[in-house]
Amino acid sequence: AADDGVRPQTKEVITYLKDKNIPTIVAINKIDKPDANPMRVKQELAEHDIVIEEWGGKVMCNEISAKNNIGITDLLESILLLAEVEDFKANAKRDGLAVVLESHKDEQKGPVATVVVKTGTLKVGQDVNAGKTYGRIRRMENHRGEAIDTAAPSTPVTIFGLSDTAETNDIIQVANAKRSARLKSQEIATRLTGDKKSVKSINDNTDIPKYNVIIKSDVQGSTEAIEQILNAIPQDKVAVDYIDTGVGNITESDVHLAESAGATIYGFNVVVSSVAKRVADDANVTIKTYKVIYELVDDIKNQLLALLPEEIERTDVGELEVLGIFRTEKEKMIVGGRVTKGKVVAKDAKIAVYRGSDEPIGTGDLANLQHNKVDIDEVKKDQECGMTFAGTTKIKVGDTLKIYTEVIKEKEL
Repeated sequence: AADDGVRPQTKEVITYLKDKNIPTIVAINKIDKPDANPMRVKQELAEHDIVIEEWGGKVMCNEISAKNNIGITDLLESILLLAEVEDFKANAKRDGLAVVLESHKDEQKGPVATVVVKTGTLKVGQDVNAGKTYGRIRRMENHRGEAIDTAAPSTPVTIFGLSDTAETNDIIQVANAKRSARLKSQEIATRLTGDKKSVKSINDNTDIPKYNVIIKSDVQGSTEAIEQILNAIPQDKVAVDYIDTGVGNITESDVHLAESAGATIYGFNVVVSSVAKRVADDANVTIKTYKVIYELVDDIKNQLLALLPEEIERTDVGELEVLGIFRTEKEKMIVGGRVTKGKVVAKDAKIAVYRGSDEPIGTGDLANLQHNKVDIDEVKKDQECGMTFAGTTKIKVGDTLKIYTEVIKEKEL
């Protein structure tokens, strides 16, 4: 987008395009907006090795506004030109083969898949299998929502009739009969490994904290995008447990599953049924819904960080030899001594008391530091000072006091 620049998801797409060496056309959308800055977008793309033709590169670029129909004709011409240069061809006479772009479950229509035909022709009434699901195409719609009977190569269509939601990038193939489609699909499901719903945890180490989640989204592609981002988070110290992932609104059964597993339910672009809300309140199950994927991911990151134990970093500052005891109270002493190593600081300092061994006999806080009866912040080596020790340990002349500070380290995954 001309007003947004290169976002994290754009970088992921760029990496994929470069890895697969896929011919690319850049379309910079929303150029009609007042804060649009196409030059900034082009610069950011160049920083990621996507150099457009006008800057001496090989990537065609079109500035468009889908809302106001600006530059759309030029974009279509660029697509046709690239197809001609790359000699893209397909055989329309063979059985159709398509790729799933996204899928979701409609309450009235059932599983719905948006696909693009790569080669061959898809027809209404054909039996197909798509990854781990199957079905018979009972209806197809074009990009205008109009019913069509056939879909030729490069045609984006919405198909109805699958038994379950397909996953993004699943291949839809025509089968000879519904039974063979079912058998082939079940065979593929058996062979496949890494099914996201069977993955209990990114890290199988049982000694680290786990955060149990149930993820529901509007379409399968959203679920996969969320899991892909979560899987990229370092999880050596703490990990995400996927109790379940799925497509559709959050229901009562999701809440019951979350209750039994001690999980938090996350929804993306979905709603929570009224029954599910009531059951969740009664069962004390947390449900969180989001409209932006990265806000959902950030929430899970924060929950993972909260599971990490605090790490305290100790820094030794200096040592002092006790030369005199001036006052002793129940939980406080005023002592004097000479700094023998490093320095003594007053701010946030702690004291460890040593008496003839390598292990401290007690610890406390440095409540006040004075030199010549004047409050000061720091005393250097070989100088004498007086200090107030807050603690229950009884200090004696000749003890060594080691001064140190403690800082709670920022948690990192």
